[in-house]
Amino acid sequence: MMRSVFLGEPSTEGRGEFNHIFKSGVELSDRLTLVDSMTDADVLLLDALRTHRLQAEALVSQAKDCGCEVVAVDYSDDPQSIRLLEVRGIDRFLKRSMVLRERGASSGLIHYPVACAHIAYCVREDILAYASNASFPARHLDIACFHSTELLERHGQTKRGLIAQTLSQQLPKSYSREIGHVGFKGRRGRNEVNPDYVDTLLRSLIVVNCQPDRWEGDYRLFEALACGPLVMCDRMLRPPQGLQDGKHLIFYDDPGDLLEKACYYLENEEERLKIANQGQQAAINEHRSRHRMEQACL
Repeated sequence: MMRSVFLGEPSTEGRGEFNHIFKSGVELSDRLTLVDSMTDADVLLLDALRTHRLQAEALVSQAKDCGCEVVAVDYSDDPQSIRLLEVRGIDRFLKRSMVLRERGASSGLIHYPVACAHIAYCVREDILAYASNASFPARHLDIACFHSTELLERHGQTKRGLIAQTLSQQLPKSYSREIGHVGFKGRRGRNEVNPDYVDTLLRSLIVVNCQPDRWEGDYRLFEALACGPLVMCDRMLRPPQGLQDGKHLIFYDDPGDLLEKACYYLENEEERLKIANQGQQAAINEHRSRHRMEQACL
């Protein structure tokens, strides 16, 4: 079934998800068509994070006059609420951050007053294109972790800071490692490729990730999977659909478990490569922007 989609333009600055997921996903799908008029659309798709309430109300009113279904996708970090929930006439909600975390541990799913489906981040097409065109010799960096020990020094006990500190201080010295931020930081990295960062993903045997302290779901999980290292991540209560521990990636429970598993997979190349390859193929074949927008619109 082919569906025509009208995208409501964001009313706030910062167009990361709008460009990399919403627009890219509709344009790349062979099941969706992007139209520039509401009267030609089957679906009005709203970026709930970046659309003001008054703008959303006007768009929803127009959509209902045209007989369009209205779908709102919330990629905000806050798991406690759904953006645009107060706007009447929205038919379906999807949300990324649905898990309550306390001190870096997932404690439960949030129950919302309306039905709300989970939608994850995905592989960014610009990063995948850069990685596909890069030329590197064999991977030679044992472990990369892009979290910084500064998180502990500045903000006290954070899970990401603790993981960075553990790898920096307790991983056997025979293993090479790169710990901390690489390349430029902040919003710029959500809108363009960070070459130094992606190059590090491409030359690493293992990339260690950790969810933020207060919510689940970050870009790095799919950025790393798409670039082909073995990805190790702290255990998630609501992982992206289809990703399985021991098949596509490795979940760890605490710093000690991480160290044990990291050393094991560095010493067992065949197992490491098998899981890394399966994770990369799953990311590329099942978790692109078009898959997310088809989930939202079909």
